[in-house]
Amino acid sequence: RFAATPRPKRGSSVETGARLRYEFGHDSFSANVRYVELRFAPQLHCSPDDPAFDVISVLAAVSAGLTRARDEFNKTKTPDEAAYEFGVVGCAMRLFFPGMSRYYD
Repeated sequence: RFAATPRPKRGSSVETGARLRYEFGHDSFSANVRYVELRFAPQLHCSPDDPAFDVISVLAAVSAGLTRARDEFNKTKTPDEAAYEFGVVGCAMRLFFPGMSRYYD
């Protein structure tokens, strides 16, 4: 079930996470999508290489990237276009097994 979920590359950071979510926002806006909700388990994206990249940092990076995209696109929209907005749904996972995330291995 999680095989199709993109996993961050080793060495992921807050900056990389924010950039990737900005690019996601850009792609969705370019496809005429004006509202997105990202639903994911932030603990699966924590980086064992960077202890500062914890669950809170992952959520902050997602929000920062999407906020940047939202603000940029809403400045350029025409008055008759819908504003670009987003939501973030963090999923809490109760069980962890080896292999689910490098952070927990």
